Amino acid sequence: CIILVCQETKAGDMAGPQKLAHLVDVHLKFNMDGKARRFLIDPKNRFGPTNEVAIYDMTGNGLREIGNITEEQLEQRIGSVGVVPFATTHLARPVLLAIEASAVEIKDGTLTRPFDVQGYDPQKVRRVLDHLQEHCSVYIVGRAIRVRVPKVLGKEVDDEEMELAVAAALLSALYSRPPPKALVFGIIALSGQVFADEDPAIRLAAARDHTRLALRDAIISSRVSGVTGVAT
Repeated sequence: CIILVCQETKAGDMAGPQKLAHLVDVHLKFNMDGKARRFLIDPKNRFGPTNEVAIYDMTGNGLREIGNITEEQLEQRIGSVGVVPFATTHLARPVLLAIEASAVEIKDGTLTRPFDVQGYDPQKVRRVLDHLQEHCSVYIVGRAIRVRVPKVLGKEVDDEEMELAVAAALLSALYSRPPPKALVFGIIALSGQVFADEDPAIRLAAARDHTRLALRDAIISSRVSGVTGVAT
């Protein structure tokens, strides 16, 4: 067994000539976030599946393997008001995470930020709120809107199909009702219609085959061929 080590560019690609990536049987990437976590990913593996992820925590005694933080958080919070399951596919293998939203009523004399978004584009949240007001007759005046999307592999999630999940989380928070225990994803068009940008099979399989969550239901666009969904 021969192990070759190389540097990465700022973009996360292999530095120098790309011949090395074609010569080896297994290509491993060792990334880190701003904390003590490290992520081991296999973009290439001739002996098994690719895009598997191992997560480690740097301790005083060295690296210690830990579970998938985002999926563990989803397991603990699923079924709560303002918490909606989503499966992102833009980083390595599909990862399940919890989209969280709250809509607390602003009372006179309280110091409350009326709009707070973490891990997601605030302008996209404003656009989703516009859709909810126009197409769902939702009243948001006097509410402190908060949306939180956890990072995956130390990076913010940039996935267009998160829009419908954010909308579902906000609806749940605004009406103080737990959402269905179902995977939610889709892109909301300017007309208010929902559509899927890519084949949903990967996301659906990740939710259905999860060892503990095993989400059998999904709220997605009914325009997806071969899949029964819900259009908004």
